[in-house]
Amino acid sequence: MMENLKAIIVFLLFWSIVIWCARIIKRKRDKQMMEFSEELPEMELVTDEEERKYICKNMVEMGKVENLFGGSVFLFNWWTIVRAIVEICREWSNGIAYELLEMSLLIAINGVIAENYRTIIEQKHICEKGVVKKKIVHIKSYRDFGYGSTEGVIEGKEGEIGIDLNRDEDLPFKRDGDMAMLVWLENGGNRLLPRMKPKDESNKKE
Repeated sequence: MMENLKAIIVFLLFWSIVIWCARIIKRKRDKQMMEFSEELPEMELVTDEEERKYICKNMVEMGKVENLFGGSVFLFNWWTIVRAIVEICREWSNGIAYELLEMSLLIAINGVIAENYRTIIEQKHICEKGVVKKKIVHIKSYRDFGYGSTEGVIEGKEGEIGIDLNRDEDLPFKRDGDMAMLVWLENGGNRLLPRMKPKDESNKKE
């Protein structure tokens, strides 16, 4: 009995620390994003509905396969967690440390998936109803950090800054003469997207 109580106390203490650290990291990340937003060049509001749809599709939405996979893992993990809880009740007298460890792992995975979906839903709402800004910019160079992570270097207010490329691919931008649409969302999110109409003179950088 005492071993089980110790395991529960450790479990609760561990997750209290994890949640506290996660909140601090999120606040710090949000602050850094807003501070970085101040370095971006002057931008104009996006009011055209077609542009909003284009930005939402390219910057926010996940593919059907990704949605299906993420949702399946999320539901399977919760089903396994429920089974673990039932097993804890059944095997109380034999110790529950292993079941709590398994639950912690599954909860952590589901927490990452849930946060990812929360961010997507928030950004999609901003794209549809919130404040979205854009600017056609010229990419001076590219930074490849490996693992599919690539930045485009553009001119900011006080010097050069690196912005993540859409889907981490530089080919669409190079085909358009290294021109891009810089997009900013009111939550501080930003990205470089291929221009909606790269051959349209009205979209070219002045």
